[in-house]
Amino acid sequence: MRRIAALLAVSAALGAPPGASASASAGPAELEMIRTINGIRQAHGVPRLRPADSLFDSARRYAVRMMRTDRFGHLAQIPVAPRWRTAGEALEWHTGWRLRPRRTVELWMASRAHRELLLSRRFTRIGVGAARGRYRRAKATMWVAHLASP
Repeated sequence: MRRIAALLAVSAALGAPPGASASASAGPAELEMIRTINGIRQAHGVPRLRPADSLFDSARRYAVRMMRTDRFGHLAQIPVAPRWRTAGEALEWHTGWRLRPRRTVELWMASRAHRELLLSRRFTRIGVGAARGRYRRAKATMWVAHLASP
């Protein structure tokens, strides 16, 4: 019973309907980022994004890949599972190992292209991931947000 109550609390916090699963492996910073994005979407009259495990996985993998290869940027094709018909991606990096999910969303919202992406009605699902390590020889954190629709 306690487990069901906890799942409902997480679902409610993310704006997902009861019974819709948030990523079981999402960490506090990832959940905070999605809450922040959904709060902004709600304030603009845009439906909330529901978490998707495969998008969490792809976002984390791509953040780690960029950190490992010391490369920051988009690929020609967004690396999400083929089941997603439409996909979008937001990237951010900053020095230091603090995750700063709210600050990252603020930076995205200050960019016209990222703002349009985060407020787009084309997307219904989201997954985010971060990697910490060295980028350009400095301590760094990279964030990836994958938004998609089936």
